Amino acid sequence: MPDNVPDSPTNLEAKPISSTQIDLSWSAPENDTSITGYKVEVKTIDGESYSTVVDNTESMDTVYSHTDLIPEITYIYRVSAINGVGTGDPSNNGLANTLPLDPEDSKNTNTQNDSTTQENTDYDNANTVSFTVPSSPVELKSTPVSQSRIDLSWSAPLDIGSSALLGYKIESKTSNELDYSTLVTNTGTASVNTYSHTGLTAGSTYQYRIFAINSFGQSIPSDVSETTIISNNENQINPQELYSLLPVKVTLSTDKNSYISSDSIEISGIITDSTQNIPLGLRIISSNDAIVYVRSIFANDDNTFKVIIPPAQHQSSVWHDDEFTIEVTHNGRVQTTTTFEICSENIHLETSKSTFNTQLESETDEPQQQSESSSSLLNDFVTTTSNNELDILKSQNVALQSTNQQLQDENNQLKTQVNELNKRIEQLDIILQEQIQVMMETLDVLNYEN
Repeated sequence: MPDNVPDSPTNLEAKPISSTQIDLSWSAPENDTSITGYKVEVKTIDGESYSTVVDNTESMDTVYSHTDLIPEITYIYRVSAINGVGTGDPSNNGLANTLPLDPEDSKNTNTQNDSTTQENTDYDNANTVSFTVPSSPVELKSTPVSQSRIDLSWSAPLDIGSSALLGYKIESKTSNELDYSTLVTNTGTASVNTYSHTGLTAGSTYQYRIFAINSFGQSIPSDVSETTIISNNENQINPQELYSLLPVKVTLSTDKNSYISSDSIEISGIITDSTQNIPLGLRIISSNDAIVYVRSIFANDDNTFKVIIPPAQHQSSVWHDDEFTIEVTHNGRVQTTTTFEICSENIHLETSKSTFNTQLESETDEPQQQSESSSSLLNDFVTTTSNNELDILKSQNVALQSTNQQLQDENNQLKTQVNELNKRIEQLDIILQEQIQVMMETLDVLNYEN
């Protein structure tokens, strides 16, 4: 006694013999010796359901003649194999039209019909209509992505058969299971050749096969693809993801250790492991852990990068007198740091005056002529300081104008990106509507066939 019902017969063909007869032929399920007969079913092209022609042929023959038909009618057939367990799934559909009724047929004797057998056979061959299912999908691949997911990909069949592809059937089983189970009865589209199988068990081996579907049935299965999910403590990572987690060697520096508000802050770096094409992040953090500056950076061809922060960008309240830390990051991980200080111009001026006064006090014990020199030195200091403050104001004005222009440019870029996103959303909405329409049409076809 077999363990399961037999597989589906394949390669069903229907051939019109006369105005009242159609002959069927098919291939038995491969390597199955338990078959005891076949069930033959038929419906007309406008019929909603199949009716049984013969419940069991009680023969292993893979041919059958259906007689007493109506001339010029389209008949659709399917065949199921039978063994001691039961009846298996039906085969692909076979379709044929009975021939037109010849008025002379009713006047001819049986002997006359026999004498024209070859001529009728030639006529029959010329009017046979072939309706076929697709060939099998090809290049099926299964790739483990994590401990609970496998991604499938495949290519369309080389021969789609007598009608357009409607989608794909996907089946799977573990190495411990005897029979395949259906993951997807019909994907509903022929344009998508991928599928993600989730909710899997780490350490298990999974086998997959794919069927192509058109309006006349499904193909024989594709070659089997087998994949084992490795069991470990972390999710599996593909080579690109692994590379993104590697550390980046960066040497970081500033052109000064201390800045005032009118100075540009120049930050430079060198990547020392030839990974200049990867994106890096740069951020500046105050002593109270507030992030005051963030941007993305890319290295030049010589593995170097430079960032210049103009005065107008570091004169807000968050850039107070303080020590700041510069961090270079890769995928959220800090790769290297350095520090600098910012002090106000008033403190800088007081420091200069203090230095001057110290120098002046050291000269009080000198002769009287040194006093005149000191007075001149003080006047020069005041004049130079005023000129410096004017230059600083001019520099700040230029920097503010430059920053304003940058902000306007960035605003225009953001508007362009928003417009592009809106267009993309409209396109995705159209694609979604089309896919829904295809699925509805597919459901109509399936309901029609059933």
